[in-house]
Amino acid sequence: MEEKSEFKQKLDTQLNELEAQVDKLKAKAKEATEEAKVKYNELIDELEPKIAEGKAKLKELADTADDAWDDVKEGAASIWDQMKSTFSKVADRFDKDDEPEVTAEPDVTEEPKA
Repeated sequence: MEEKSEFKQKLDTQLNELEAQVDKLKAKAKEATEEAKVKYNELIDELEPKIAEGKAKLKELADTADDAWDDVKEGAASIWDQMKSTFSKVADRFDKDDEPEVTAEPDVTEEPKA
């Protein structure tokens, strides 16, 4: 069950990184023009529920029995993909120098070890 533990740790770390990046976006939005501020806030508002969803999946993962691991793992990977997509929108709309970096997603391609 080492893979489950490793996956949980990676996802937890990445969620924390995304929260830190959202905090940076909030700070940047405060200093932006009104038009840019609206766009930042729209993206932040889109991302925050996905982070909350990711945290819920992480809790579910911790409480999951081994036989349900695959379903939870797929759900967590899907949420991660949605969060990366949202950060890509940020990168496309704003200055590349300040573009938030999204780390690699957890490796969900391997089968769980028994």
